[in-house]
Amino acid sequence: MNKNHRTMAVIFLMVCFLAIISLISGNGLEYLFGLKITPNSAPVIPSSSSSSHELTAHDSGIIELRVGAATLDLIPLDSTNRFTLPGYGQYSSDGVHDPITVRSVVVDDGKEKVAFVSVDLVFSDYSFPNTGPVADTIIKETGISPDHIFVSATHSHAAPASAPNASEVISKSILKANSELQPAQAYIDTGFIRTTTENRRNPERKPDGAVAIIRFLNSWDKCIAAIVNFAVHPVILGPDNKLISADFVYYMRQKLEESNGGIAIYFNRHAGDINPPGGWNRSGGTFGQAEKFGLSLAEDILSLQSWTNRINIKIKVYTKRLEWAPKISIIDLGEAEILTIPGESLSSFGDQVDSLLHSKYKLFFSMTDGYIGYIVPKSEWGKCTSTWTSSCYEETHSEKVLADELLKEYRTLR
Repeated sequence: MNKNHRTMAVIFLMVCFLAIISLISGNGLEYLFGLKITPNSAPVIPSSSSSSHELTAHDSGIIELRVGAATLDLIPLDSTNRFTLPGYGQYSSDGVHDPITVRSVVVDDGKEKVAFVSVDLVFSDYSFPNTGPVADTIIKETGISPDHIFVSATHSHAAPASAPNASEVISKSILKANSELQPAQAYIDTGFIRTTTENRRNPERKPDGAVAIIRFLNSWDKCIAAIVNFAVHPVILGPDNKLISADFVYYMRQKLEESNGGIAIYFNRHAGDINPPGGWNRSGGTFGQAEKFGLSLAEDILSLQSWTNRINIKIKVYTKRLEWAPKISIIDLGEAEILTIPGESLSSFGDQVDSLLHSKYKLFFSMTDGYIGYIVPKSEWGKCTSTWTSSCYEETHSEKVLADELLKEYRTLR
């Protein structure tokens, strides 16, 4: 064998050796030809730049979204504790029909991280996860500050206002959701529910029934969590019910989770004057009626699913604490925005704050981060037409200037 033959043989052996290495590690051909081979993709030719920096999702304009979700029982099914139920006054519970839960979803775009929490309580207390050792633990273990945590009440009138361990369970729920973070894609659908609701304050006005659903899917297209946002009071169960329950929300979420997997999380919209059919008088409501209403809503939501409207999430948070309101916020997700309201906003107030959001998709989380009462626009003051009460009920739990003052503060958020 002459010198040239020996040289060719050595080169051949080197190529074979590096080919074997490339099959094992995917890097052998990179060293030989300057090509980087990635699984199931074409070779990527390195930049002529001398920099060794590799292209990241943020560099290419694609957001590296990660999402985690968790649900924990706040009041379990086997609880023997009695709680005060303030939805229709002050009376004591007599058992638990379905667990009162805390549901959290943590959304991380690689630069900013937020936690959305829904609690099956009649009100939300700002202090739940935002003060003392609980807040310190969340910040230390997740990097999520109180300004990036949003706790909302589903507003079930068959639930208590709080529970002794609420802060602890909410904290654990956020920590668990954070520990479940995984690559995700976000999809949004909007539309209108067909299930009948009523404007209890002005029965001649038909609620718009607007609904928005954000679904987070993992790398295998399995649902991690679904945020559901529409307006209606969870008051199928009336004052004669003494069993703790999430009302129709329990059945709606159960159906959504059975159909899609993942964790369904409900955030109430402008529900201050929106009820299920039946107007003001809620007596006689049964769990069978709550189930029927909840399943009907779930079917409406499932019918809107397209799984095609993917959105790119990039988080910006604008928040403010006020002397008279614990916290107000706008969470800009890029193609969607969320405005939080620390009380029960009337649907007409929803019309006023709609213009404050600039994205195509707008969500409103009422009863979030505190409770300051009903939000009644000044133009609506004293103009209820329902004959159920001699005076307008919402005005007895509000102040005439409240809506205007809130609007003023929202406009200064950004």
